[in-house]
Amino acid sequence: MRYIIIALFLTFIPLAAAQDAATLYQQSCASCHDTGTNRAPTRDTLRLMQPERVLAALEGGAMTSMANRRTSAERRSLAEFVTGKSFAQPLDTTPSAKAMCAGAPAAFSNPLEGAPWNGWGVTTSNTRFQSAAGFTAADVPRLKLKWAFGFPGDLSANAQPIVAGGRVFVGSPSGTVYSLDAQTGCIHWYFQAAGGVRAAVRRHEVHLGGDGREAGFGGDLDLAAHRRHGGIVD
Repeated sequence: MRYIIIALFLTFIPLAAAQDAATLYQQSCASCHDTGTNRAPTRDTLRLMQPERVLAALEGGAMTSMANRRTSAERRSLAEFVTGKSFAQPLDTTPSAKAMCAGAPAAFSNPLEGAPWNGWGVTTSNTRFQSAAGFTAADVPRLKLKWAFGFPGDLSANAQPIVAGGRVFVGSPSGTVYSLDAQTGCIHWYFQAAGGVRAAVRRHEVHLGGDGREAGFGGDLDLAAHRRHGGIVD
């Protein structure tokens, strides 16, 4: 019997080990905001603000470059710490119902068919060249965006997606791993890993107990998800 598994070995900072807001503030913010250096608002000024305003500065304003390596939860925690107030709405990164693929998932096709993109550099020589693109250089000016996908609550992305069997597999900085439909971008499944995903996956066929299995490898944390439904593989 053949199985398809996506196994992720993730490079991450454990979510449980995320630093508390006071420590984050001392490490990244206090040198300017405790003294008003370079016209930075002081702690007293920050306490007059709402956390939503501070979060906007951290995620899309003047402080983006200082906060883009922090998780969504850490940025929100910092905003609450410096203002002394809580957010009106909790952080929710659950994909909306309309983002999910409708109906039962289609059969997982041969991962080697079509135009797959495997791992960071595609080949063992890291060529980063797609030999089966399906279009020529002359067609490039006529290409149009088909779909786009954003990671809820994240400001950056490190892990390169892979394409196999009509699916796009990719992990987010906040640790959510997605299986997307390559044609439409809808979500077949997703699950929360133990930490942020920073590495691309590479698929290989492995043989365990006589069964052929397609698996992906990369990074340094052992975590496996079934390619069809996203359940953790023990």
